[in-house]
Amino acid sequence: MTRRSSLARLADDTFHSVILQFDAGVPETYHSCVRLLRDLERKVSQARLDRATKRSLLARVRTHLALLASETGDHHEADRLTANVLRFAASDDPNFALAVLLRTQTLHSLGRHEEEIADGLRYADFAALAGSTLVYLLAELARRHPDMMQWKEAVVMRVKEYFEESREIAELSRDVPSPEVNPRDYVLHVEDLMRKAGQKRTAQLLAEAEEEG
Repeated sequence: MTRRSSLARLADDTFHSVILQFDAGVPETYHSCVRLLRDLERKVSQARLDRATKRSLLARVRTHLALLASETGDHHEADRLTANVLRFAASDDPNFALAVLLRTQTLHSLGRHEEEIADGLRYADFAALAGSTLVYLLAELARRHPDMMQWKEAVVMRVKEYFEESREIAELSRDVPSPEVNPRDYVLHVEDLMRKAGQKRTAQLLAEAEEEG
């Protein structure tokens, strides 16, 4: 087994352990999970890996640490960690989009609303931030700060493209607000349809499972 594959397996085992152990209401589990993740972070940092692999693994570890910090109300630590991930991770890294969402929520919790909106809209321009993630980011910003948002036409058009290409979502809608006239209502409408489509999908899966059972 190569060093890269062994570290990847160790990372998967560590993240699985964190998911099983962590309980926001039990401080001991937070400290235990942080120790696991910090130990993994140290091993990844010291390992001889290619730059892209090391950067991706560290982004994954630090995003998990930020999630734990956010869950326990340590928003300053979540702020520091998400800033690190977004500074060093590639924009097409799977952890990048999660770090963006977590960072805007963190900045909101810290009362840094102008920075929250500026960061959110700046990252919304990234091509890698697309589809449902882009919709969710914009909807959360619009919901929290309806009078502070500055809508960029190009970004709203990317939401429109996603909506029109997603038959599962589009078929649920009968009365869609105009993205050009009212981008806020349009984005919130698409987000609501996303949730309904997810609920419909879940109900279908449960029905199929019952039939098979």
